[in-house]
Amino acid sequence: MKRLFILLSLVMATNMQTVTMQERIAQWENAAKTDVAEVVTDVQNAFGAKTKPAHLKVKKQGPPVADKPECSICIDKITSAAITLSKKNGSCGHLFHKKCLGGWIRDDHGDCPICRTQLSDTEKDQLKSLSIRDLINSDSPPQVTDRHDQEGIICKELNLGSKGITSLDGLQDIHGIKDIERINLSYNKIAAIDPGVFNDLNKLKNLNLAYNKIEAIHPDTFSGLDVLKMLHLGTNKIETIYDNAFNGLGELESLFLNNNEIATIHDNAFNGLDELASLYLKSNKIRRLNIDVFNPLKNLDFIMINDNLMDFEDMKKLKTELKEKHNNNIQVTIQ
Repeated sequence: MKRLFILLSLVMATNMQTVTMQERIAQWENAAKTDVAEVVTDVQNAFGAKTKPAHLKVKKQGPPVADKPECSICIDKITSAAITLSKKNGSCGHLFHKKCLGGWIRDDHGDCPICRTQLSDTEKDQLKSLSIRDLINSDSPPQVTDRHDQEGIICKELNLGSKGITSLDGLQDIHGIKDIERINLSYNKIAAIDPGVFNDLNKLKNLNLAYNKIEAIHPDTFSGLDVLKMLHLGTNKIETIYDNAFNGLGELESLFLNNNEIATIHDNAFNGLDELASLYLKSNKIRRLNIDVFNPLKNLDFIMINDNLMDFEDMKKLKTELKEKHNNNIQVTIQ
């Protein structure tokens, strides 16, 4: 009996200690809350704020990822104006910038780069086309920049190289285009140039269209470029230079036609190029060339015509005729 009494006493004492400890913990927690509240109040009073300081606020969670769609190629945010679905009515719902997916399609792919779902012919045709107007309406519209030329003079430049451009539509709508002195359109996929697209660019001095897919140069293609000095058309797919192809380029000094597929140059092809000094015809498919083609080029002093399909003897003869009939000091590169 005595042992039972002792055991019950020990149990009661343990329970009392447990309750006492729980009460103490609760007291400590309440005291801590009171201390935090007092700190917040002190800070508010110090700054005269009616709300908690920013570093004491609980940060709200941002919207779910689905509310911020990203391009599956470049991982940048997609705006509503730039969203392109890889397939409108199929199992694929991946999102892309038009320029990103268009670049994939223009590199001869026909499927979604993520899941390989095949695109329809209509979708591929739409994506293969990329105009300057599309760039203007994109997240990164073309910008006119200042550039120092070789003499340290600042000139206005528009750099649209390596953009995948297939059409020059919208060029005239670029802000500040009429003040441009240099335009770089090299390494694109331009196959045709509509006459008049360069109208009113009467300050442009340097135009680079090299490394495109241009197939022909027709009269008035470059009309409006009254002060153009340098024209780069190298590494395209030009086969024929037609009569009066360079109308309006009376101030042109250097013309690059190298690395094309030129086989025929019409007799009046270079009409109007009164100031042309350098002509590059290297690496084409020219077999015969009438010496009279060069008659309009009164100031020509350098021509590069090597790596064509002409016999070496014919090239030597052409060089001799150019010196005798045209300009004795002309430099002719034939090999």
